[in-house]
Amino acid sequence: MARHSAMLSLAERALEAWAECRPEGMTLPEDRFAPERLSALLSGIASHIPGGCSSPESARRLHELFNSKDQQKESSPVFLGMLKPCNGQVHFLNFWLAFSEASRIVAGPEPQITALEEELRRLCDRISQMLDAENVEGSSCRRQSVRATVLGEAIQAVAAVSSEPGFWTAVANSMAGLEDEAGELGPEEVAVVTLSWLHDAVAWQQISGGTVVEEAQSPPSATSRQDLFLNVYDVSQEERVQKLNKVLAHKNSPLKFGGVFHVGVEIDGLEWSYGCSTVETVPGVSCTLPRQHPQHHFRQTIGGRRTQLSPEDVADIISQMIEEYPGDDYDLLRRNCCHWADDFCQRLGVSRIPGWVHRLARVPLLF
Repeated sequence: MARHSAMLSLAERALEAWAECRPEGMTLPEDRFAPERLSALLSGIASHIPGGCSSPESARRLHELFNSKDQQKESSPVFLGMLKPCNGQVHFLNFWLAFSEASRIVAGPEPQITALEEELRRLCDRISQMLDAENVEGSSCRRQSVRATVLGEAIQAVAAVSSEPGFWTAVANSMAGLEDEAGELGPEEVAVVTLSWLHDAVAWQQISGGTVVEEAQSPPSATSRQDLFLNVYDVSQEERVQKLNKVLAHKNSPLKFGGVFHVGVEIDGLEWSYGCSTVETVPGVSCTLPRQHPQHHFRQTIGGRRTQLSPEDVADIISQMIEEYPGDDYDLLRRNCCHWADDFCQRLGVSRIPGWVHRLARVPLLF
């Protein structure tokens, strides 16, 4: 069983709070902060802060962070300043960092985190400072970015004094590929990359010897009936997603930091997957030709799986899942294409989908 991670739990709560703010991709637009909306927006975020009602003192701290200091509300709530709006907009990276800091303030004494997670938190703070430095000159915000080479140097500095230098060496090696793809990263790319590092930092500490390994694949059975393949796509057709996935989960690399993926299950010449649908006549579970999903960019195929079930049994399972996974039940956080594919594989009696495919299943809500 995975070890509980306080830092990872906060990141997941931040993602849930972010989704409820109805962002536009990686940003909260200026109209979300209009006076008539601000109170409801901050109240919704505050409801996700852990421990806000655990004691009178925690409740007081929560109120001070998310409410104006005077009854006339002429002063802005403290949390609003922590978000570091730029030209009226808030990037998810700043939202995540502000949410985490607010949680620490409300909770009082900080919950125990590992040395590796503390190193990652300090690196996130350092990256935020680098991005802020882009806007020191002038009164208006420019597009924030940090050069990949500078970020690589910051990672090397962490590795030099780390309790887990092997982990940071792997991170630095992945950054080398990113330097070849783009000279700089904006808050969007940084947020996805750091979320991936957080998931893998937790996994790294659970494996002896400090090596992230893939889940074991079930060996083919001599009595197997049908071959099964997982077709992995970069979510959407956006080039920035393809760029990030190329670095975080290179198809030829044995060490894969989680990327942002869509996945379909191919069996008997057809590819099945799950997606959102708001039309009753259009099911959530759909079928396409293998490796040709129209909304996503095909990346790679993972084979080596076989099911002992007959074609009739497989058809029955698909029929059941069409009923159990309606399109309007799709949820980016808790019930998406990766969850469906994992469930389908288990019902077929084969191994679960690899962790690196599933690891950032929540992140597509940022795009």
